Amino acid sequence: MLVGLRDDKGSSLLELLVVLTTLTLTVGVATATLFPFYQKCLDAARDVRVLGDLYNLSLTLDAYYIFHAEYPRDPAELELPLQSSPEGVEYTYCGGGDSYELVARDEKGVKLATARGHEGNTTLEKEAATGIERLAPSVLRSAGNL
Repeated sequence: MLVGLRDDKGSSLLELLVVLTTLTLTVGVATATLFPFYQKCLDAARDVRVLGDLYNLSLTLDAYYIFHAEYPRDPAELELPLQSSPEGVEYTYCGGGDSYELVARDEKGVKLATARGHEGNTTLEKEAATGIERLAPSVLRSAGNL
């Protein structure tokens, strides 16, 4: 007697297990491959936001200096939105008189960026590779050689 094609409807339990195992392995490999890149994207987005926050805060501090001829000694005087920082980022303010320093640090205490003001003029300094520089440093180096 010849065995023909199966005529039953549906799949066996073994076939379903094979399909689920294949899907699980595929998702696991994709996640392991893409997670480092995803984390770098999150770090870059955080760093760009930190630089933007420091810029906006420095504008506020410079405006304060213009009107009061000195920087505030306590950021509570301005009600600066330091509590709305990105997750894992802490801002510290030290200032008064004719200068100030505003530092952003990550959860490990590493400086991300610094804003320094003196007599109404502010400079922003990034401490580590930030933004797109973490994602594609070789692209930026080659673009700088053009």
